[in-house]
Amino acid sequence: MTPAATQAGVPGMIDGYRYTVSLRIRHPHAHPDRFTAALGLPPDGVDVVGQPRVRRGRTLPAIAKTAYWYHVMGHDPALDVAAFLAARVRDLSPHRALFEAIAAEGGRAEFFIGFFPEAFDCGFDLSPALQRACGDLHLSLGFDVYGYRSEHGSEDPERLDVAATAGEGAGEGALP
Repeated sequence: MTPAATQAGVPGMIDGYRYTVSLRIRHPHAHPDRFTAALGLPPDGVDVVGQPRVRRGRTLPAIAKTAYWYHVMGHDPALDVAAFLAARVRDLSPHRALFEAIAAEGGRAEFFIGFFPEAFDCGFDLSPALQRACGDLHLSLGFDVYGYRSEHGSEDPERLDVAATAGEGAGEGALP
């Protein structure tokens, strides 16, 4: 826990927020199994071009126009979001050639960060070195901020966490 979180009297939180991170890949035509094999990470969800989209075990009334693969990396309550991302960049750096190929083929890879403020005033800093390391791996940083909930807020935190983990935020649109 950071000193700011301790000073704010928020036990177990990093600077008054929670987060969850997923690695998401979109590609115009590749089969998602390619990413599973190359990364050695099990997918938490996939879309195959030309097949019905499936989310959380439900078949949706839409056909996938692009391939989609995601893996939930989660969070570490002892690390702020920047430190967690830096560790994941180090973990993924041996796969630089895969991410370069995805970008060259018209695809996109990103860290999807679901950000859940637990205090009115909270934040974090992504250093130029971290941003450069993500850029060198062709990894975008996509943030969905789920809003501060007061003690009397009506949002169900469990529902929001599930939606963020599944990558169901505003960034789920088309390729760049």
